[in-house]
Amino acid sequence: MRLHRLVLPLAVSLVAVSLFAHETFLAPNLTVVPIGGTVRLDLSSTAVFPIMETAIVPARVAKAEVRLADGSTKLIPAPGTKSLRFSYTAPKGKSGVATAMVSLKPKTLTLDPKLIGEYAEEIGQPELLTKWNARPEPKQWREEYTKHAKAFFRVGKADDESWTIPVGQVLEMVPLNDPTRLAQGEEFVVQLLQSGRPFANFPIVAIFNTKTKPVFVTTDAEGKASFKLEKAGRWLMTATQVRETTKAGLEFESDFATMLVLVRPAK
Repeated sequence: MRLHRLVLPLAVSLVAVSLFAHETFLAPNLTVVPIGGTVRLDLSSTAVFPIMETAIVPARVAKAEVRLADGSTKLIPAPGTKSLRFSYTAPKGKSGVATAMVSLKPKTLTLDPKLIGEYAEEIGQPELLTKWNARPEPKQWREEYTKHAKAFFRVGKADDESWTIPVGQVLEMVPLNDPTRLAQGEEFVVQLLQSGRPFANFPIVAIFNTKTKPVFVTTDAEGKASFKLEKAGRWLMTATQVRETTKAGLEFESDFATMLVLVRPAK
């Protein structure tokens, strides 16, 4: 959620502001890496995508790895000023499209009721406000959230289709055409999975930058959504599932998924 557009009253929970003013994304510093070469991956939260602003704390990382062809390598986080950094060296003799992923440990927040309508609107789920309004007083919005991020880069010149295989995140977007060969104006199809199953009739948002209107597409019966990304540069695909819960001390649980892709200029 991108609440940086709002002028927030002082009474707003600082915890809520620190979460929902930011998109969390994973970005490689190279799009093509030679076989045996090294790439840096930055995990950052920002209110002004694609600029990196805030580093994630290393202790929050639950799982981080890169999958290349038929093998996976665990990533070790290193703190940075504006991003949490990971270094990956491609194994010699292997090439293809590498899939990088990070999932964070859950955190909790209390959301100010004044922000709920904006929250629901920006993640494309207006029904959340209806559910909130239907709750009896006194009521709170206490939410446990988990964030998941993916990105891709090419190692060497070989093609493979390992990028079509899910990495197992609770909420995950899987590209259905090569995410390292996207060209401006071409169709880009993704499939949204929830616990490994197609997530139908659910909104995915494509963000070019915070000054550009986001693109909303609802998944079909197979969890697929098609985007025509008209601008060259980095795009962030996002999906946020918020659900009611009976967990003690909570009203809601959520998973935030992002997937970074690079769109090349049209020839």
